[in-house]
Amino acid sequence: MRVAVTGASGFIGGRIARALAASGHAVKAFGRREATQLEHYVPNYQRWDLTEGPYALGHVDAVVHCAAHVAQWGSTEQFAAVNVRGSGHVMDSVPSSTRIVYVSSGSVRHGTEARALPPYARTKLLGEQIVRQRSANTVVLRPHIVYGPGDTTLWPRVRSARRGTRLLVPGSGQNRVAVTHVDNLVHAVECALDTSSPGGVYDIADAIAPTVHELLTTMFARYDEPVSITYVPRPLAYAAALSVEAAWTLLQRRSDPPLTRYVVQNLADAFPLDIEAAMRELHYAPRYTYLDGPL
Repeated sequence: MRVAVTGASGFIGGRIARALAASGHAVKAFGRREATQLEHYVPNYQRWDLTEGPYALGHVDAVVHCAAHVAQWGSTEQFAAVNVRGSGHVMDSVPSSTRIVYVSSGSVRHGTEARALPPYARTKLLGEQIVRQRSANTVVLRPHIVYGPGDTTLWPRVRSARRGTRLLVPGSGQNRVAVTHVDNLVHAVECALDTSSPGGVYDIADAIAPTVHELLTTMFARYDEPVSITYVPRPLAYAAALSVEAAWTLLQRRSDPPLTRYVVQNLADAFPLDIEAAMRELHYAPRYTYLDGPL
């Protein structure tokens, strides 16, 4: 297939673009960075900042839309510029019949209404709605806590949060959370590109949902890095996050706060995903888990 991949300068989009090209697809890859800024090879790469408007993609059979503003902190406008309006610009760039695979986020399930979600999840949900309204030929994939080779944000951030070997984590550590190895997500994208697969919305995760304690201790052991974890009761962590966010807002800090409510939710709350529909309808078959997936 002739496939355009947005967000290819990032961790997930780059991994998908390289894998699709290796599988024989004719890939056009796009990202907001200049080609000279890329840390890894990306096939047929061109710069496209989605906030600048539509792009002449030429004839493609499908678009894998990975581009997003991903952060735990920031104004709604920062997120909406890419995740909402940028998604509209992607749809303006192709005929409505084009197969769209939209890489969303399992975090949209943190609330029942868009306004109840933090800015990242809220704007990803609105992006889903835009894409699905504009094309019936759309598959939405909702991974959660994507990890694996090339990750520049999630695990590096967790590892850098240690003070010496000590790591403070909100919650009890006994809550189970769905996680998604990046190569399982790549497989899901390949399944979704099959035009015989139905459109729809699918949770994408590993076959095993570990407890937070199992996940953290196993990952640090696999990285061969010592860690001593202290769990902070959720109410206390949430109150601390509120205070930190208020201080960051008051001081108009541009950096990410060291603790946010979004982080507390992700680490302290149970977060299962149901991959049965993806397995049944897309023929998704996750291969890796946190125990054995490449890092």
